[in-house]
Amino acid sequence: MGPFCGFTIFLGFPLYLLTASFILFASVAISNAILGPRNAPYPVRREERFRSPGRRAIPRPTIGQGAMIVFMYLVITAGVCLLVIGAAAGALGGAQDAAILVRLGSLLAGSLLSFLVLSAMCTALLPTTFARSCLVATFYTLMMVPTTIALYSGVTFVAGLIQAAR
Repeated sequence: MGPFCGFTIFLGFPLYLLTASFILFASVAISNAILGPRNAPYPVRREERFRSPGRRAIPRPTIGQGAMIVFMYLVITAGVCLLVIGAAAGALGGAQDAAILVRLGSLLAGSLLSFLVLSAMCTALLPTTFARSCLVATFYTLMMVPTTIALYSGVTFVAGLIQAAR
């Protein structure tokens, strides 16, 4: 399992960052398509929303900015979720009945927290409002959940094939 773990860390994590930054880029593009140009004094037709690159409501992140936003998002969310799980487990003192509730509560709190962290990161690193960054975070989450499930299923399948071949 050692070489496969090294492969996953050194190739999988940069691939995940690249995929997640492309999904962030797509989330910004979808949000701009919905919002239309910034400060438009007239109703904007659908065709004109894509033709006005200088008047976007949310500026497009570069791949580097997207990777930085996603990386900081992962670090902050993982750190806070580990603190929440550790504090809850310490407070319960090893009660097995409440362990599932702790995990479910940390999952729900982590989901809300990750949404707020991603919105705050987009607000800070892309010059936009918090409400617009919440729209970006919504589309990012809606696209990232199936992508993560598909990637995890694929990696698990390949790991199972490698393990079965031994």
